[in-house]
Amino acid sequence: MVREHPLQHVSLAMFACAIAAAIGVGGTLLTDTHSGTTVFDEVLLDLHYFLMNGFFIVAVSLLFVGYYHYQRLVLLVAGLALSGWTLAHLYWTLYVYLASVPITYPSVADLGFQAFHLLILPTLLYLHRRADIRVRRSVVGVVIAAPLLLAVVTIGQTIPIGRFVYSLWYIILAAASLAIATNLLLSHRFRGTAIGVALFAVSDITYTTIAIVTPRLTVEFLDPVWYVSATLIAASLLRYEQEGRLQ
Repeated sequence: MVREHPLQHVSLAMFACAIAAAIGVGGTLLTDTHSGTTVFDEVLLDLHYFLMNGFFIVAVSLLFVGYYHYQRLVLLVAGLALSGWTLAHLYWTLYVYLASVPITYPSVADLGFQAFHLLILPTLLYLHRRADIRVRRSVVGVVIAAPLLLAVVTIGQTIPIGRFVYSLWYIILAAASLAIATNLLLSHRFRGTAIGVALFAVSDITYTTIAIVTPRLTVEFLDPVWYVSATLIAASLLRYEQEGRLQ
């Protein structure tokens, strides 16, 4: 019998806590929406952003510790992917939330958001190789459909060309992650990571679409999806390593 490393217990506990937090945040947001109250903004906002950044930092830390312990490069790459997104969100939090300073879109933070997809793609392709499955041609349709959707929803709107081009590029990146992650669902061996990346990509596509067609740069209902996805990616990869699936 293979003895489980403490990282497994910590990562699973982190994932469970993220789900519990997401249920709490989601329930509060729904209650505020239907009853017209502002409990989330007045009571839970500070805790919400603290937990969100905390979950990301813990997920990244566990992947880096996992790389140090197992010397598995895929854990390092996945850790760097989540690190980019984490640093970007910390930058966003400092400006928009703590300092109350308006932030442009796109901003410097978007470099980190892009880094997630640029690094998670090779992670997914590595898992494809370990699962011995091919990337189907149909994934190209997903990559094409996402930017077409953006073009459709922006018809008739006056949007700066630079902002539109960046949004188009970012949605293509996120759509590529979504398509490759969806293809990975063909293998039961790595479905946890595939689901985590797919949910992450859907959230990014949704946020980018909202950000370009409305003045909103804060979409609280997406936050729980992001941190649950991040903890799922970390916990599942560490589980796969423990079980020898990444070797």
